[in-house]
Amino acid sequence: MNIFAENPANYYDLLFQYIYTEYHDEVVRALFPIIRESNNILEIGVGTGLVAERVLKLKPNCNLTGIDISKQMLDVAKKRLGNKIKLVESDVLNMQLEESFDLAYSNSGVWFFLDTNTDNEYLLCSIGLLFDF
Repeated sequence: MNIFAENPANYYDLLFQYIYTEYHDEVVRALFPIIRESNNILEIGVGTGLVAERVLKLKPNCNLTGIDISKQMLDVAKKRLGNKIKLVESDVLNMQLEESFDLAYSNSGVWFFLDTNTDNEYLLCSIGLLFDF
């Protein structure tokens, strides 16, 4: 049985929840000095909510919105976070968000192909972004 093919979000969540626990803790420790003064925060590529869960433990009264292109990932995030966060299913390139944010961050959630200007050669890149509006 291929559990990844059935629901990749559950597989992803199990993998990252147990193997990358210290990594997610470190990400949030690094983020906290930057988000400390922010109340309206956007996570781009919220996935299953593993980083958002830790942000909410440090800033339980912030208004956190998570955006992700995957409904399956958002379903897992909803189970994890309940109504503590606003979850939006959208492609970040076409998102239509009515509110504004003090800060947006992404933890390896933004993927893109980089053209190397050679025949048929592209690099798949993942970046951790931090935007301060």
